[in-house]
Amino acid sequence: MKLLSIIPWADWLALVCFFALWTGYAWFARVWGRKKGSLIQTTNRYRGYWMTQATSRDPRMLDGVITQTLSTTPAFFSSTSILVIGGLFALLGTTDKATELMSEIPFAQTTTLIVFEFKILVMVAIFVYAFFR
Repeated sequence: MKLLSIIPWADWLALVCFFALWTGYAWFARVWGRKKGSLIQTTNRYRGYWMTQATSRDPRMLDGVITQTLSTTPAFFSSTSILVIGGLFALLGTTDKATELMSEIPFAQTTTLIVFEFKILVMVAIFVYAFFR
């Protein structure tokens, strides 16, 4: 309950709006994907066409390179998430310097150290979720 009183109401409102928009977009994407073909469905359809044509072509080296590139794309996104998570944990170690730096920005509102750390932990949670998604 102490955390509720430490964090300003504007930050709580921003957090609630963020998660409401995130949930709303997920719902919208799911409903819209059922009505019309989603990007994944369209991509899978074109991959099926490509695989059918790849069986009739003679030099299959290019097809192997494309397949390898497509299989490494999720690994790129997960490694990027790991780098961001590592950077956020490094930022947690130097929050006092980071809050001093943020106070020098003219349009940034100064916050307490615990509020700044809470915001970083929320971002860590979001990127951990993105890594496992």
